[in-house]
Amino acid sequence: MRFSLFKKREKPFLVLDIGTEAIKALLLKKENNKLIVLNHSIQYFKKYSVFEGNDFETEFIRKAILKSLEKIFKEKKKLKKTPVLIGLPANVLRAKIVSQLFERDKESKISKSEERFIIKEVLSKSKKQISYKFAEEYGILANDIRWTNFKIAEVKVNGYPISDIYGCQGKDLEVNVLAVFLTKDYFEKIQRVFRSLDLKVSKIIHLGEIFQDSFSREVKNGLFIDVGGEITQAFLIENNNLKQIKEFEFGGQEFSQELSETLGIDQESARILKEEYANNLLTEQVKLKIKGILFSEKKIWQQYLENTIKGTKASSEAWIFGGSSLLPEIRESIRRAKIIYPKSLKNIKDPIKSLKSPQYITSLLIARYGQEIL
Repeated sequence: MRFSLFKKREKPFLVLDIGTEAIKALLLKKENNKLIVLNHSIQYFKKYSVFEGNDFETEFIRKAILKSLEKIFKEKKKLKKTPVLIGLPANVLRAKIVSQLFERDKESKISKSEERFIIKEVLSKSKKQISYKFAEEYGILANDIRWTNFKIAEVKVNGYPISDIYGCQGKDLEVNVLAVFLTKDYFEKIQRVFRSLDLKVSKIIHLGEIFQDSFSREVKNGLFIDVGGEITQAFLIENNNLKQIKEFEFGGQEFSQELSETLGIDQESARILKEEYANNLLTEQVKLKIKGILFSEKKIWQQYLENTIKGTKASSEAWIFGGSSLLPEIRESIRRAKIIYPKSLKNIKDPIKSLKSPQYITSLLIARYGQEIL
């Protein structure tokens, strides 16, 4: 009886959202079913293309993580005991939705043993399908893939969605599988980076896992677009299920690069200028000049997006977030698009109101989704 008088004291946990151009670090704690942001930092890489080809420069990443953590933790001993949730770039940690058809020879109710057999067969075929395609595109063997999540996302029987295979009737099953994976080489290098920092990774999380989980989001239909540094990702949700995950290699860095080359300034100055432009901090004359410089990049990004989502039954509603989502060029390319700001997310409190940019949305989604496994 006396133990019920004491509340469980929740320990803080850490989110390290590693992107292609920066690392965002958040320190949070759970309190009364809400997440409280305690501290945060962002550290840009000193060079671009840290993640390139089948390799990445671990020393640049290690130093960037270390600098991010130094801004959050004043006492290093507290760092070692803190659980860590990790996000990785979309060209490192990949997610795919694959569909499998399974035809039964009878229409009787599915027993527990048959359910296990169906799941085993569907997952096995999905692994082979993804492994073959991945090997064909990147020259990676099936044995070189590390799966971080592999689960059934949606099941239909005779065309009708069901919540559970066991006990249902019907001959034709359509099963959508969500697979999250990276190469073993990448995985081992990431592990070495964190071991060198005395950090224990609790889970590596992909945005696809978050959008597949209906409890982690507030909408049932829509297109979510994450405009990152080098990669733009699109997640299509229909009838409360994640239907498609698509991406293309064109993001905010291309806009920065265009400013750098046209104006003859270095990459960091170009990025800062781009951010000032996106946040409407420049004079009208300067904004018009930059708008003219970025016109060609806008058309390219827009064409990439249209090609990527072509053929999808996207709802009229679209949400955008990410470091470059505030660029007028991005907003103008998507009709009726809404920007997701940190204050829009439920059950997250930021007492000092320090998180205002949509570039922190992925980090906060990782925190909200991953908190239950800590």
